[in-house]
Amino acid sequence: MSKSFKEIINQYVTLIQTKMNTDEMTFLKKFHPEEYNQKMASFVPTFTEEYPQLYKMIISGADISILNLFLDNIDAIDSGEKTLNEARNDLGHMLHDKYVNK
Repeated sequence: MSKSFKEIINQYVTLIQTKMNTDEMTFLKKFHPEEYNQKMASFVPTFTEEYPQLYKMIISGADISILNLFLDNIDAIDSGEKTLNEARNDLGHMLHDKYVNK
């Protein structure tokens, strides 16, 4: 049984967050940010190349909670539960409510 896109991305997120929360990486991020960036990028080079913006969000410590909503919609499209337009509308309404209608 193959893993879903969501499962694969979430495993990478967990792996990257675990690495970046080690004592060594915490120290490097604070005192040697360039070395931190180099070591983190070499830790998951394929992911870094294929998903550069997501990778940057993760290592910066940004809130990535919305990522699961996007991944859920991708899974729903892949399984035929939603059309691409339905997913776009749902995400558009959710983002509007979160960021515009505060």
